[in-house]
Amino acid sequence: MTEAVHRAGFRAGRLLAAAALLLLGPSVGAPPARAVDNLFFNAANGHYYRLYQGLVNYSQAKTLAEADGGYVLTLTSQEESTWVLSTFSIPVDGIWLGASDAVSEGTWTWVTGEAWSWTNWNSGEPNNSGNEDYVEMYTSGKWNDLPDTHTNHFIAEWDVNPNAPPPPVTPAAPSGLVASLAPNGTIGLSWQDNATNESEFEVERMTVEDPWTRIARPGVDVTTLTDTVLEPVVDYTYRVRAKNAAGVSDWSNEATATSGTYIPSPRAPSDLVVTDAGPATMDLQWTDNSDGETAFEVHRRVGTAAFAFLASLPPDATTYHAAGLSPDSEYGFQVRAVGTLQASSFVATSGSTEATLAVASTKGDLKDSAKFAKDSVKVTLSWSAIEGKSDGEFDPVAEGLTLRLGPDAAPLGFKVLPDDAGWKGKGTKWKWKSPKGLTPKISMKLDAATGVLSVAVASAELAAPAANPVRVSVVVGDDAGTERKSWTEKKAGFLQLR
Repeated sequence: MTEAVHRAGFRAGRLLAAAALLLLGPSVGAPPARAVDNLFFNAANGHYYRLYQGLVNYSQAKTLAEADGGYVLTLTSQEESTWVLSTFSIPVDGIWLGASDAVSEGTWTWVTGEAWSWTNWNSGEPNNSGNEDYVEMYTSGKWNDLPDTHTNHFIAEWDVNPNAPPPPVTPAAPSGLVASLAPNGTIGLSWQDNATNESEFEVERMTVEDPWTRIARPGVDVTTLTDTVLEPVVDYTYRVRAKNAAGVSDWSNEATATSGTYIPSPRAPSDLVVTDAGPATMDLQWTDNSDGETAFEVHRRVGTAAFAFLASLPPDATTYHAAGLSPDSEYGFQVRAVGTLQASSFVATSGSTEATLAVASTKGDLKDSAKFAKDSVKVTLSWSAIEGKSDGEFDPVAEGLTLRLGPDAAPLGFKVLPDDAGWKGKGTKWKWKSPKGLTPKISMKLDAATGVLSVAVASAELAAPAANPVRVSVVVGDDAGTERKSWTEKKAGFLQLR
């Protein structure tokens, strides 16, 4: 209970808040006597959660949670713990978890009876220092055992929504649907909304050649729509119905109108693929499904960044050559057709450019510490130019160096700018250290002649648990390469390469 003792002074003198204000009541899972507000929904497991502010002991927290039909928070997986920490601002006092070994010392159980299969104890815990039969969670997500005499805030959890509404009623059908030619060749629709409980409408259309197809889902109380995705001079027939959680209404009457002589909004392209990728280029190809478009637009993003406009192409275009890319990098592309009034929806794809460096690690240690900001990575690696992909001329000191080391899902990354003053040495042998006082602490030894680099990163915090494969990525100037390799797991949180 080291961290709990450290916080004891912070808690001193504070009164038990909220405990005396809430009514005690039913057992776990029983419907609450009053509405429960400030609920958060976890889509991954379908559960609901609420943070209760106010310092109470564990027994009081359990009673208060059950009074609202729930139970004190149980964390049975890393995913659920990560969601809770990202959703709630955990008070500095900590929060109770719904776990105890009061029945049998050392045998921990969840209040719900769920399997005790995942834990996140802090270093040295549980230590049962003073008959500690209950569990608190720090702001870091680590656990500590405490006696019932201590006080914490708590989060309550529900398997289902405690404020479940009454069953909904199917909405009334709309009526009076009218379709007519609108400006610029579009078709305008209007209808009478006869429902008071719809969540949306569904609009469908058909032609002599095409069956009924849904084209739009207007929101609550909407009674008009303009159809712009049309072929020129075609008869279109429409119908509309209301919808909510209980179901759908009957269809409205059908209404028909003829489109104008040109296309205000073209059909979207499809089948976008990367047909070829080099170290600095990608070739794209797609299917043109529209007639009368004025142009095609190509948008691009790097990695998971936002898309940005890249190029405008003439009508009927079906290919694009993307140049000036970085090697060993992932890019996303999306293409749409542009019409007289507006553009179509996008079709998207992604791909990676080829590497120009062959990267090989020969020695390494990856340690995921239980303590915050105490993770570390050590690796010795080399690189060489891939024949035909790189000109073989690269200098990490003069051109700059970027490294990504660690679990493939979320490696540690850092960048040294060209001619950084931190480099010390001469000839082909160089050393570099991160500025004093900054974390993580990084040191490197480089033999530029052989392309051998030793890197040590300390006082770091991995964004994901240490796991295979281990990624080692190198960027030197305009050259780049990545190695993904399985290291030996020496013990939990410790991977090694020898």
